[in-house]
Amino acid sequence: MTLEARISALATAIGTDIKALQAAGAVGDAAVASAVLNVPTLAPGYAEVVVTNAAVTPASKIMPLLVGELDAENDLEELADSGMRVFAVPEAGQIHFVLTGNGPFTGDFKVNYQLAN
Repeated sequence: MTLEARISALATAIGTDIKALQAAGAVGDAAVASAVLNVPTLAPGYAEVVVTNAAVTPASKIMPLLVGELDAENDLEELADSGMRVFAVPEAGQIHFVLTGNGPFTGDFKVNYQLAN
């Protein structure tokens, strides 16, 4: 699959997720924030990073999205080739992010996330 095809598939998946959030009534009470998830040592395909956000409750809905850049550490092509994914678990006052990939990884990973309470 080409990089363009992967980007197109990702855009379609994002649109589907946004429509699902809107259907669930998340519009109007949602905000978008950003975070940099730092994995300081080589992770064997799995890493956890906690980010503080006072607005988060255990009942919050979070839709995370890895942000790809061109010609940067962990750029768009590397994210696509490694099958990198991000998941978010809401906790009181913080978000527990989980990064997974098809192989070892390290460095900074930019994430945008939509938060709805």
